[in-house]
Amino acid sequence: MKLKGLFALGTADIIGLSITSVFWLYLSTIMEVEQYGELHYFISIAGIAAVICLVGAKDVIVVYTAKNVKVQPILFLLSFLASGVAFVVIAIFFRMDIGFLLLGYIINELATGYLLGKKQFVNVSKYVLIQKTLLVVVGFGFFHLFGLEGIIFGFALSYIHLLIIIFQVLRKPEFNFKVVSEHKGFIINNYVMAIVVSFRSHLDKIIIVPLLGFTSLGNYSLVLQIFSVMTVFEGILFKYILPNDAAGIPNLKLKKYAIVVAICISMLGVFVLPFFIPIVFPQYTEAVDMLRIISFAVIGTTFVKIYMSKLLGMEKSRFVLYGRTVALLVTIIGILILAPILNTIGLAITFVISAAAHAITLIYFDRKYVHGKIT
Repeated sequence: MKLKGLFALGTADIIGLSITSVFWLYLSTIMEVEQYGELHYFISIAGIAAVICLVGAKDVIVVYTAKNVKVQPILFLLSFLASGVAFVVIAIFFRMDIGFLLLGYIINELATGYLLGKKQFVNVSKYVLIQKTLLVVVGFGFFHLFGLEGIIFGFALSYIHLLIIIFQVLRKPEFNFKVVSEHKGFIINNYVMAIVVSFRSHLDKIIIVPLLGFTSLGNYSLVLQIFSVMTVFEGILFKYILPNDAAGIPNLKLKKYAIVVAICISMLGVFVLPFFIPIVFPQYTEAVDMLRIISFAVIGTTFVKIYMSKLLGMEKSRFVLYGRTVALLVTIIGILILAPILNTIGLAITFVISAAAHAITLIYFDRKYVHGKIT
């Protein structure tokens, strides 16, 4: 059945997101706002380090696995060599638990990218659910035993089962450097692009700390956690349409429905969800107005996922890179200018503007260059 894979991914993501959302949102109720911000600060360090080490960006693995181009063994090996060096550096200058989380991120990106490229959507769903379950069980256990550091160790260990996929790929490796060289343009573009998007996802949290402190970061992180729940559908959509776009299957009707769903979810976030924050999270006093503003970004990020999948599927990764670079620059400039003036409201406004700028940039390049046959 055509939509069986989408249903499998959707079910796993919804169940998995429900599990982890309860985990992270519960943590926000039992931790001080400042401590919650500190936790996300450390996670951001691991996220940035992971993407720098990930020579074979996840989208590269998805696209070339779908096209049956044998680049996976080399990219896997290079990524693990880089992450080994990064682990030592992080353990010396920061904390060892952050280094283990870095390794967990690497394993997850490579393994799930490979499975998605193979269109093994059911297997992806199974591995996702196992990871989410391990996160809750091990994370809660380690938190009560070791505190904040235990949560990060538990997070890292939740990816350990994905090593099975890594071993399968590397069991009989085919190190064809010529194939990698032939596709180096797409690989390099995606590597730089992954760094840009990771900086956009994590660098804001690192910048916020010296500007506004861990408490404001805690409020911001809570709102982003709620936002991640609001954008679960577009995440499912992207996982499904990317390998299909790469194979020349556009799914236009599905993409139109996704935009309608995004508008509905956005309005829910503006008019309904903020009323629950004072009840469930009374200590997060700055989160209510932030959520109302950030909810508008759901529409922009859905357009981003649709056009990013289309461009990546056509191997036009440089246009996706341009879009992510614009989003990163808007994020950095917006935070530096608006945060000192408007505090957390400035962070929320910057988030929405960045999502809109990202979407507009991708649409512009798609209409002008791809449709215009200028490559």
